[in-house]
Amino acid sequence: MDEFLKGIGKLVGGLALLLYSAFASGLVFFKFYNWFVLPVFDLPIISYLSAVGLSVFLILFKNLQTDEDTSTEAYIKAIILPWMLLFMGWFVALFI
Repeated sequence: MDEFLKGIGKLVGGLALLLYSAFASGLVFFKFYNWFVLPVFDLPIISYLSAVGLSVFLILFKNLQTDEDTSTEAYIKAIILPWMLLFMGWFVALFI
């Protein structure tokens, strides 16, 4: 029974991390689009949910590793990386 509950916990945690990653990367895509793409090109304004959809769509073309890296470090990277990118983009946007 303990193994079953651990499996359910991993499934729920993985799904939560997947949703978090989709919405966090969508926010980064939305902000980068508004900061860097709109001022340069004459493109339509997109909503946050459209940015989430585009971000998830672009992930389809990403090279996914087949080895299962389920270490804590990989989960921490998945949580922190979007915010690090957003901070770097915000810093660059200050000088544009």
